[in-house]
Amino acid sequence: MLRILVLTDFSENAYAAMHTALQLARSYHAEVVFLHTMERPPVPATSPQEVYASIYESEHWHLEQKLQQECQKLYQELSIRPKEVLKTVQVLPAPLTDAVLQLSYSTTVNLVVMGSSGVSGFQKFFMGSNTSDMIRHTIAPLLIIPPNHTFNGFATISVIIRLKRFGERPGLKLLEKIAHTYSAKLYFVFVLDEDEMEPNYIQIADNQNLISNLPYEINSIRKANKSEDLERYLLQTSTQLLVWLPMQRGVWGNSPSEQFAERAASKAGLPLLVIPHIKEVQ
Repeated sequence: MLRILVLTDFSENAYAAMHTALQLARSYHAEVVFLHTMERPPVPATSPQEVYASIYESEHWHLEQKLQQECQKLYQELSIRPKEVLKTVQVLPAPLTDAVLQLSYSTTVNLVVMGSSGVSGFQKFFMGSNTSDMIRHTIAPLLIIPPNHTFNGFATISVIIRLKRFGERPGLKLLEKIAHTYSAKLYFVFVLDEDEMEPNYIQIADNQNLISNLPYEINSIRKANKSEDLERYLLQTSTQLLVWLPMQRGVWGNSPSEQFAERAASKAGLPLLVIPHIKEVQ
């Protein structure tokens, strides 16, 4: 069974992400895990352990109840029966990225869904700081939902590919599943260096199992003008989902030149699906 991990800080943007995640889960009869991370109670270090434990348990209980109520509201809004989409809720006392990695390593997580605004409430570059951290470190496909997004499926999907950093990406199977579910047309956009020769795109796409009985187009943009060219391309194709295959985890977010997909998705108000690599091809 597909398992979707949904992150929430109880903001409006997070609620939109939960809304989208539940609709995806209904399409795949998936299990959903709703996660909220909490800060440790600000108890003086001199306080007895019993005082800390009591405050922590009380706060944890209240947050868990709040999360349960928000889930119940969503199920009612979408007319989803509890047996139709199984759910669990978790409240963990850990930084967001650490909590997600912990769950991803300890259980099978097929997709992480979150809003594009950071839990911290301020914007880092074009998305929230927690979102940027998740993009850099996720080991599972990450779907980032922009503010005020209304989910109506994904009929047109643009996939950005850098051949030199393709690597091994099991998450592409999820992309294939999404594309088939919504009968999407795929647009593969290869980013080439200025002096790079045009490769055999069909062969590359076929070797990576990118083409699977779906309508598609293949195009390329040059690295020097990638941001402007990509923004124009997304408008021309009426893209509804942007897919990005970033560089190795922990590196991409440190290079502003590699954030063009994040910028393009943010400016166009598009969901961004990040598919990380497991092992990079050198």
